[in-house]
Amino acid sequence: ISSDAIVNIPIIEGVLASRFAFQTRRDDGYMQDTSGREWNETDSKSVRAKILWSPTDNFTALLAGEYFQADETGSLGQCIGGVPGGAQGLNLFTAVFGVLDDLERACTENDDFYTSNDNDPNHSQVRTRGLTLNLDWDLGPVTFSSISAWRTIHEQNGSWGWGTDFVGEPSYSIEVLADQTSPYEQYSQEFRVSGSSLNERLSWTAGVYGFHESATQYINVPFWEAGGLGIPPPDPADAPLFNAPFFPGVTFGEFATGLASSISRRQETHATNKSYAGFFEGTYDVTEKFSVTAGWRWTKDTRIFKRAQTLSDGSFDVGNTCPGNPIDPDTGFVLNSSCEQKLTYSEPTPRAILNYDINDDFMVYLSFSIGYSSGGMNGDIRMRPFATELSDNWETGFKARLFDGRVQLNMTAFRNDYENQQITVSRLINGQPTADLINAQKATIEGIEMDLRANPFGNCFVTASAGVIQGDYDEFTTIDEEFDPITLISTQTVNDFSAVEFIGGAPMTYSVNMAYQFNLSDAGSVTP
Repeated sequence: ISSDAIVNIPIIEGVLASRFAFQTRRDDGYMQDTSGREWNETDSKSVRAKILWSPTDNFTALLAGEYFQADETGSLGQCIGGVPGGAQGLNLFTAVFGVLDDLERACTENDDFYTSNDNDPNHSQVRTRGLTLNLDWDLGPVTFSSISAWRTIHEQNGSWGWGTDFVGEPSYSIEVLADQTSPYEQYSQEFRVSGSSLNERLSWTAGVYGFHESATQYINVPFWEAGGLGIPPPDPADAPLFNAPFFPGVTFGEFATGLASSISRRQETHATNKSYAGFFEGTYDVTEKFSVTAGWRWTKDTRIFKRAQTLSDGSFDVGNTCPGNPIDPDTGFVLNSSCEQKLTYSEPTPRAILNYDINDDFMVYLSFSIGYSSGGMNGDIRMRPFATELSDNWETGFKARLFDGRVQLNMTAFRNDYENQQITVSRLINGQPTADLINAQKATIEGIEMDLRANPFGNCFVTASAGVIQGDYDEFTTIDEEFDPITLISTQTVNDFSAVEFIGGAPMTYSVNMAYQFNLSDAGSVTP
């Protein structure tokens, strides 16, 4: 069930006006797992209000507020392909508890698409509020604009985790549970001046921009159901390793239970990002047919990341070996419950465009720009940084109106050369899946795109598009480190991914659309 409504209300003619809109979406989901839990449920509401104030001919103020909430469930998921690595790494302890075969069974593909292997809560809640204020003054020679924005989000996402078993059964594996609300807040301010000079042959815009955001996330990460606390020891027939001696006086089960209790964690992360920029762009008409656009932006980003960690019961975690945490030389234990890292990036990013109008209906162009995305840190205990991504972007093409304007044809060819392209990948660390943001050192993507809009006759309309894209990793290596909790030995592996298929979508895309508008006398129109 969905509902939408929009209403415009003039308050003072020509001076004050308002607009209100709301939208709701509700359905009971279209999948139910074998335990009776509903999945893919939708339940969202949003409201937006705008007020426009125009007290004079040269000043306007637009205030907009919005609210969004959702109480939904995620998609029904099923892991397939078995448990990589078998009884090694952390999965060895799953075998000690005698449930590795259950874990493998839960991750084996079958024909029952309604079997749920997610043992975590599947509910997600989001609350979003936002305000924006746009002010514009026409001062004659120049126009001054101010754009202010604020947004806050409160989210609790219980629809994901790494615990993998059947509903109602302990997974004896790593679980990731977002069991607290994670708040987020951002605000930004931009001041902009625009105008024209040199007998209106130069049109330009200049401004400054500031942005601040802060985010907190709470995650509970119990291992093997917190080491089986409160769970009876497994049947020896199912877990022969549980009572087997690990070293003199200690069984595998005792060691695994103690280890699980000592490494189950509650994690809390605080991220603060600040960004400041100054920019200028101008277009100069060299002749009536030829124009040059040049722009420049300088951006500075500061990222502060704090990570705190305790044991599951809230007690101090002596093994919180995050970067910068001092270690007591006598005990070998860390001294602080949290670590904080600060990274600063800055980059100039220019842009240049050449436009030439061959005639009133045919224009060709060539452009170059540099794209920039600041670096940062991953959120796990190693807080591994990823580098700034830069891209050199070349583009050339034409825009044409043909057949007395009944056909619009645009074509472009482009090439992007990436340095340290930022990519989120899934991989195994210490036998467990994780998602990391890493850098592909060098990558190239190039392609051709075309779009066509035509009105061949009457009320007939045709649109078409096509694209060919090709990408390659010229250099893409990573280093993985795996720790064996039995031997206490770490090993490093260098991976070369330069030969893998480029992550960038389908190599060829196309579409064709046709429509015809039938005008009905005194009854609107119908368009199939």
